[in-house]
Amino acid sequence: MQMWKSILISAAMAFATVAAHAHAGHDDEQPVSRESALIRADYARDQLVASKKLPASWQGKPQTFSSSRPTPKGPVWVVTYENPEEKSKAKRTLYIFIDEMGYFINSNHTGKL
Repeated sequence: MQMWKSILISAAMAFATVAAHAHAGHDDEQPVSRESALIRADYARDQLVASKKLPASWQGKPQTFSSSRPTPKGPVWVVTYENPEEKSKAKRTLYIFIDEMGYFINSNHTGKL
């Protein structure tokens, strides 16, 4: 009986330790700089081309504009690209959205998040 009690207490303590580290509030991450957001947007553009979600003509296109936009979930970097080779006028502008921590959120041709 004493052995089972020790095993149960040890297991409970092990789970309590894991649970203590699994809560929110680990704010070690800092928001990315504009320069870092631009680099990450270029990477996202290249990945969209590599995964064939964008035509190859977008590869290496330069950024034409960038800005930070407030959203209910925090600021978002919006990086714009132009591709005059694109046949459809509606698809000549690409918007890539990067969150304040530098993570890719979305991309589209409308600029709406």
